[in-house]
Amino acid sequence: MFTAHVVGQVLKEVEPILHLHYLPTSSTVTSMTGGSSHQNFGVASDIDVKVKRGVGRLSENMHIIANEPSLAMFCLQEHIRKEIPQMIKHKNDFAGQHRLLQGTLYDCDYSIGAVKSIDKSKDNFESIQNHLRNALFFKQQIKFEENRRKANEKKRK
Repeated sequence: MFTAHVVGQVLKEVEPILHLHYLPTSSTVTSMTGGSSHQNFGVASDIDVKVKRGVGRLSENMHIIANEPSLAMFCLQEHIRKEIPQMIKHKNDFAGQHRLLQGTLYDCDYSIGAVKSIDKSKDNFESIQNHLRNALFFKQQIKFEENRRKANEKKRK
């Protein structure tokens, strides 16, 4: 539990931050002729506002924790009550996406294995192609011999 002394020390260190300016709010641009123009980029004011808002919330929470611990615990309980369902939903979504990713990874690994096995079977396909070529050649030879034999038989008759 925070003690009032610890909270007081933190607040003493945090309060000066509210009055700091992190970036200049404007920039002076000098032209080639020696003149100058004044431009306000608005970046520092946005940062100042965000820093002041954040430090203000921190300061407010530190005051609540120091002065009203039961209210602080109630605020924590409410925050947890609001955020836990979203965290559970995100966890379940993440688990579902993880399962889908694992399935896709398995499919990719299986496909890679299939492609590699096709590459390994190249020799078998070349052998089959040679056997088919030889079979066609032998068929042509047999057909040629049959046609020649039929022609010889017709001449004899």
